[in-house]
Amino acid sequence: MISRLRPFLLVIALGVTGCSDQLVNTRPEAIRGELWGNRALWKAQNLDDYRYTSAVACCIVGVIRQVTVRDGKVVDVRDERGDVLPREEWSRVFTIDEIFEQLAEAQSRNEPTKVSYHRSLGYPVDIVLGTLSNDAGFSLLLSDLTRIH
Repeated sequence: MISRLRPFLLVIALGVTGCSDQLVNTRPEAIRGELWGNRALWKAQNLDDYRYTSAVACCIVGVIRQVTVRDGKVVDVRDERGDVLPREEWSRVFTIDEIFEQLAEAQSRNEPTKVSYHRSLGYPVDIVLGTLSNDAGFSLLLSDLTRIH
């Protein structure tokens, strides 16, 4: 599952410094409405126990993590090989609810944002915050979300 993202993350990581499109937040009200509508859809899923894969690209660095959430809290983070990461390396790993909060904060500051959401579950699947073309942003892909028991 994590290995499927590796080629895609490499493309993102290599393309970040060469991006020429600047994200412009042209309709903040519509973007905020989309955020809140999808957040409500996510909340309706009532998922407190789940696992997902994240791929982050910032500058030319790419990181893939498998994140496990129980009772609404991150309880396990693994690297792309499946090795458990020590807690001190979890500072930039978030629950889906925390990601929604960060998106709302960024949008309230009118930071350039681009977000695509999962059609039926509502969680963000493709996020770009800031401006990649001048190394003042990052990209986050979420995939393989699975309910766990």
